[in-house]
Amino acid sequence: MDARTGGGFPVVVGEEAHIRSGRPDGPRYDPDYPSADIDKYENLMLLCPTHHTLIDAHNGDAHPPTHLNPSP
Repeated sequence: MDARTGGGFPVVVGEEAHIRSGRPDGPRYDPDYPSADIDKYENLMLLCPTHHTLIDAHNGDAHPPTHLNPSP
């Protein structure tokens, strides 16, 4: 099987990304954000590995929660 193509079949590669991190050292951590909401749908995105890395770079400073999910 070719890992890049899935052996001729379409392959979706996605990573679960958090808009707000649940870890104090994580990107876009907000101590006021309820810990019970960290893994809820509204705080998650499905991204390709490249864009997941990009939005989390530099503690996520270039991509604040309001840019990733404009509706609170």
